[in-house]
Amino acid sequence: MRGLFAAALVAGAPSTALAQQDWYNLDRGHPFDVTDARALERKGVEFQLSPLDLTRAEGGGYGWTVAPSVAVGLLPRTEIEVGVPLAWADAAGMRGGLAGIELGVLHALNVESGTLPALALEASVLLPVGSEAPGAAFTTVGAVATRGFGRHRVHLNAAGTFGPSEDAHAGQHRWRGGLALDRAFPLAATLVGVEVLAGDPFSDGAPLDWDLGIGGRRQLTPRLVLDSGLRYRVAGAARGWGVRLGFGWMTAFARGRGGAP
Repeated sequence: MRGLFAAALVAGAPSTALAQQDWYNLDRGHPFDVTDARALERKGVEFQLSPLDLTRAEGGGYGWTVAPSVAVGLLPRTEIEVGVPLAWADAAGMRGGLAGIELGVLHALNVESGTLPALALEASVLLPVGSEAPGAAFTTVGAVATRGFGRHRVHLNAAGTFGPSEDAHAGQHRWRGGLALDRAFPLAATLVGVEVLAGDPFSDGAPLDWDLGIGGRRQLTPRLVLDSGLRYRVAGAARGWGVRLGFGWMTAFARGRGGAP
């Protein structure tokens, strides 16, 4: 019995250890639109049950979006993600539905060192599937940099999106850049931070969108993470505020017979 108990602990430790550190990852949309340069650990699996976004434009119109997804660390320093965004709006009577299928990949180029920040490349494609999706496929490519200063980290993101302007929906940008600062509280398994973003809408002649956000992540259980945030569009064609709430559940593939992680 002692032998079986010890074997169970050894088998369960890797996935639990991976999950217990998930509060430190800034996944896009959880809670910020800025992400960090860390990829999901190899053999890690993360189910994001959200984010659930509530937005209100200055004119009084409300919108809801929810984007469940699953990310898998199939290769070293590389994660692949599949998301299914859903959207509703009451601007002209409540309507909504599937807003596309999103396929994405992020590859971390290195681990942060004394001379270099952590760097990563990412790419995604939003497929025109569903009543609320864009009229054509849109591809986004970007770069991510993360630099730590003690318990603080600074993140810089830049990305461009390619697709026909006439088929873009109102929330898409030709390019977008963001800067975020976060602070870790390891004893509480909590991360808090702020972000600022600028984006060029696909709409011709529209002014740049400028967004400010605050938020945080907290480990509720060894596998479950809660994130929440507030943001406000201070400039742009569609000014307003938004509230975000998300949950993530993480596990890992079973180890192979060779025991390699």
